[in-house]
Amino acid sequence: MIYLYILLLTILTVFGFHRLSLILAYLKHKKNVPLPESKFKDLPKVTIQLPVFNEKKVIERLIRSVSKINYPKDKLQIQILDDSTEEDAVAIVTSLVKELKAQGLDIEVIQRVERKNYKAGALANGLKTAKGEFIAILDADFTPNSDFLQKVIHHFTKDNIGMVQVRWGYLNRAHSLLTKGQAVLLDGHFQIEHTARNRSKNFFNFNGTAGVWRKEAIIKAGNWQGDTLTEDLDLSYRAQLHGYEFIYLVDYSVPSELPMDIYAFKSQQHRWTLGSVQVFFKLAKRILFSKYNFSIKYEAFAHLGANFCYPLMLILGLMLVPLNLTVDINPKISLFASIFFLTGIISVLIFYSIAYKQSTLSSYPKSFLNALLGLFVGTALSLSNSIAVFEGLIKKEREFTRTPKSGFLKSNKDIKLKGQWRPWLVYIEGGLLLYFLSGLALCIINKNYAFVSFLMLFVVSFGFMTLENLRYLKINKDFDSLTK
Repeated sequence: MIYLYILLLTILTVFGFHRLSLILAYLKHKKNVPLPESKFKDLPKVTIQLPVFNEKKVIERLIRSVSKINYPKDKLQIQILDDSTEEDAVAIVTSLVKELKAQGLDIEVIQRVERKNYKAGALANGLKTAKGEFIAILDADFTPNSDFLQKVIHHFTKDNIGMVQVRWGYLNRAHSLLTKGQAVLLDGHFQIEHTARNRSKNFFNFNGTAGVWRKEAIIKAGNWQGDTLTEDLDLSYRAQLHGYEFIYLVDYSVPSELPMDIYAFKSQQHRWTLGSVQVFFKLAKRILFSKYNFSIKYEAFAHLGANFCYPLMLILGLMLVPLNLTVDINPKISLFASIFFLTGIISVLIFYSIAYKQSTLSSYPKSFLNALLGLFVGTALSLSNSIAVFEGLIKKEREFTRTPKSGFLKSNKDIKLKGQWRPWLVYIEGGLLLYFLSGLALCIINKNYAFVSFLMLFVVSFGFMTLENLRYLKINKDFDSLTK
């Protein structure tokens, strides 16, 4: 068992070193800011697509911010791709569209009878009547600044540019420990990963919102497809494999809203994780046998396969208790395992510390503390996201569940827990907290201090998750849902 433990730890350490390679690539190319080759003398027609579904808490904020974007009215079309089933949500959109049409905006609502293929289906359906040569996409929880299109559009003067993505900003980063931890995890993705991959000429992905596509690139790459839960990641790889280049603008951001409760966060992360596994299996063969060099293929597999770390890490944690009970661990092996574990943890902390510092211009001590928070929040997802990986492995089809938006309200009382949130996870995550606490006590009793740091990571992480679960239940007064 100890050798299996070391094998899994070695695999995770390899992923840790990959994070360090991304940091080095980021630092190497940090100053290589992408600039447009020229500027359009005559601005092209742009269609802004707003895919929404029962977003009554945030929809007015989105539509009003989009209506203020600085772009010629005769060159701008706004499509509200509204799959809403709630009458009050539909009524808000209908009223706003009527008001803005009277002001001279080319804005329309496109509603479907059947919500086939979810967001991918809505985007593909809207594309049929899109007048723009370029397609900007914004989710319901985003509030673009007026200069959004002006910052992006001129990068398309180079004919081979298929998509331009901008960084996400966060309106509610400081709301709670949960939102702070989420922001740290996303900082790593948007500050370091995207920048490093894009500027070192590797593939990176559109994030479903806050980006602009060349319509031709969408169509030639096979259009939006609904066979995965991450249609954005899927199309991104297909478009780049088709030969289109992407650009990432790390120095410009569009404000967004982070999920404010643990249900919304886990729901979002579960969909992203499952979707990435689906894309991995869908495109792995195509990537492997593509014309691109080893560096691009390696980075693509590292990117799409990163979520496999969740079950590996959870298995490692679960193995520690029986190891302490049944195995007399050689001190040299124990030291070896400790070094590997610390190497992996240190690489993660360095990664998120740099990302946080670059994103917020904070001091190194504050950046380190926030990186530690990000580590705990990420580890707390290990059970939920491991389930998502397993579902991807068995190719289980799941419904696209939108991330609930709160509009900064304290609760989401419109959410029905039963059948959506998987309430049984509350019990299992609480049980894992007790399990890891027992393992920690065993380590101390047996004087096997090599595993203490690893178990402490799980104790703190699942302690945080359990508290967030209880806080969510208390706020929403849904304790009865767990017993129904």
